[in-house]
Amino acid sequence: HTRYGTVTGVQTCALPISVHAASYGLPGVTIDGNDVLAVRETSSEAIARARRGEGPTLIECKTYRWYFHAMRAVRPPETRPADEVAAWKARDPIARFTTHLIAQRQLSESDVGGLQREVARQLDEAVAFAEASPFPDPKDLLADMYA
Repeated sequence: HTRYGTVTGVQTCALPISVHAASYGLPGVTIDGNDVLAVRETSSEAIARARRGEGPTLIECKTYRWYFHAMRAVRPPETRPADEVAAWKARDPIARFTTHLIAQRQLSESDVGGLQREVARQLDEAVAFAEASPFPDPKDLLADMYA
């Protein structure tokens, strides 16, 4: 049985993931899920370990959901402190990695703008496709469902 606590309003496990992983005989690592390079490095090490036949690694990536679980026509009121949300938004993984790539001269501001426009174009196409598509047949609701 695991004890839980809260950190800045987020329910968390009181024991580090490495303790849980060790109870299953495997390594566990907790990393900043908003740090793209840390996630890549830790994942690469875990993949290499698995490919050597040394088994799985439990990786806990701590991050934060800025938005609600589900988008609705009328959003419920925000219950988290504004400074908490702002602090996590300041650690946005895309913005942080973009800044890193520009500092390393692997991308320019112009490249970033081009990528953003391409992503927006692809999203617009996907939305248009979805809106033009027929609704699924209700009889297919339980297709491929097994109990």
